Order: sequence, then structure tokens, then C-alpha cells
Amino acid sequence: GKVADSVKSYTAMRKISKGRDKNGIVRMRLNNKDLFQFGPLDQGWWPDGLYTAPSYEAMVYDVDKTLDWGYNMI
Repeated sequence: GKVADSVKSYTAMRKISKGRDKNGIVRMRLNNKDLFQFGPLDQGWWPDGLYTAPSYEAMVYDVDKTLDWGYNMI
């Protein structure tokens, strides 16, 4: 009668597809809306961790700044 293991989680569904815009150009779509991928080449170089963020907070800061600057991908 004891709980041996427990997991709490969530899930999300997204639809990735392709379709033609009003000019007939094939575009990538996310949830049936055209999506222009806009992002920097971010190799994540850190002086004290090389290619790995030195902490969880540093990694979150990197992602938050990318969003602040208007990018939608890394």
C-alpha cells in the first residue's frame, strides 16, 4: 500500500508543417501559422565552463537575454 515511485509532469502538442504563403513560397508553419526562424549562432562559450554554462542560473540568463533581444530560436 506504499507509494514506491511518483512522477509529476506536463506535455504540450505542437504542429510543425509546411505550406505556401500568399506569394506561393513554401514556408515553415508552427500550429498552422507561418514562422520565420530568427536567432543567433550561440555556441554557449563560458570562460569558466567552456561550452557548458557554469550554473543553471547562467543558462537561464542566456536564454532570457536571447528572448529579450527578440529572437525566437538559438
